[in-house]
Amino acid sequence: MTSHKVNVILLCECGKPIATFVAKEGPEPNYHRIDNGSWLDGQPYYVIHRVASVEGVHGVMADIIKYCSTLTSSIRIDTHADNRPMQALWPRLGFMYCGIIYVENGDSRLAFSVCLFSVYFCVYLPLSYLNLSLHFSYFKGQLSPTYESFL
Repeated sequence: MTSHKVNVILLCECGKPIATFVAKEGPEPNYHRIDNGSWLDGQPYYVIHRVASVEGVHGVMADIIKYCSTLTSSIRIDTHADNRPMQALWPRLGFMYCGIIYVENGDSRLAFSVCLFSVYFCVYLPLSYLNLSLHFSYFKGQLSPTYESFL
C-alpha cells in the first residue's frame, strides 16, 4: 500500500478558527475514472477536500488555493452537482471543469482542476551600459513584472 501525504489545515484569524480543509497528495482513487471529459494534465497533484468555514466568513477559498500552490502546481477538486455556489467559484479561482467522477458509494461529483505555473521570459535592452532583465510571473491569469539589473 502506498502512503500519501495528507494535510488537515485550520485557518485562524486573530487566534480564532475560521475555516478548515484537507489537502491530500494524489493520486485520489475516485479520480481514476472521469466521464464526459478529462483532467487537464497527468502531473502529480493535490486534492482539496472537506472545506468548511464559520458562518459569515467569506473568501477563504482564495487563501486555500494560495496555500496549496506551495505544495503543488496541479490541484483537483470535486463538488456536488447541486452546489451552485462552489461551481461558480471555481472558474473565478482559475479552475476548469473537467468531467464527472464517482465516489465510493457510486454518487457522481463534478470535477475541476487548475494547473498553476510560472512563465519567465527576458527582455534585454541593446544599451552597452545597461542590461535589464524583465521577468513576468504568471499566476491565475495575472502577470506580475520583476526587474533585475545586471551591470
